[in-house]
Amino acid sequence: MREIKFRFWDKDDRRMIAGIPVYGEFTRYKDSKHRRFWDTAAAFRYPDEFIPMQYTGLKDKNGVEIYEGDLLKKEGRKKEVTIFEVVFHEAGFTAKNTDSPSAVPASPAYARAFERLEVIGNIHETRNY
Repeated sequence: MREIKFRFWDKDDRRMIAGIPVYGEFTRYKDSKHRRFWDTAAAFRYPDEFIPMQYTGLKDKNGVEIYEGDLLKKEGRKKEVTIFEVVFHEAGFTAKNTDSPSAVPASPAYARAFERLEVIGNIHETRNY
């Protein structure tokens, strides 16, 4: 069974808050800049402030965890580059080609395909993808 965890895009501070499990010990995170206290449950209660992105259970070719909203790069044999965006679609994660309507399901059955891709950023922090 895959680990259920999220990372959150903080809309106000324009930064990613990662590695937060949804179950287990109750943990408070402190933002030293604003002295604001919050926790995982608070992030879900304030959708105007935080955008949750779920872990897919897959890793890229460098062992980096792949989350919803990540941008993945695939290099072809002739060095052509294809960029995919990880989205939640029809009850599952999909890697959607950013230049065409093609997509690859992001499920354990396709894990080997994702091991050939590389996380190059995400839709919130990466410009001009």
